[in-house]
Amino acid sequence: MDENLIDLQIQLTEQSRQLEDLSQEVIRLSKLVTKLEKQYTALQDSISENLVKPLSEETRPPHY
Repeated sequence: MDENLIDLQIQLTEQSRQLEDLSQEVIRLSKLVTKLEKQYTALQDSISENLVKPLSEETRPPHY
């Protein structure tokens, strides 16, 4: 009986450690997703602003 109890305590300790590791990974990935979302939004804004330029700002092709 004591052996079973010791085995259960070992398993509980290991599961607690794994749960803490997974929680830390979720936190890290959440921060990364937030950072990437901000970069993506900034990139979209940059592309949409530079997509259509006034004709006076367009450079002429070299054959002109």
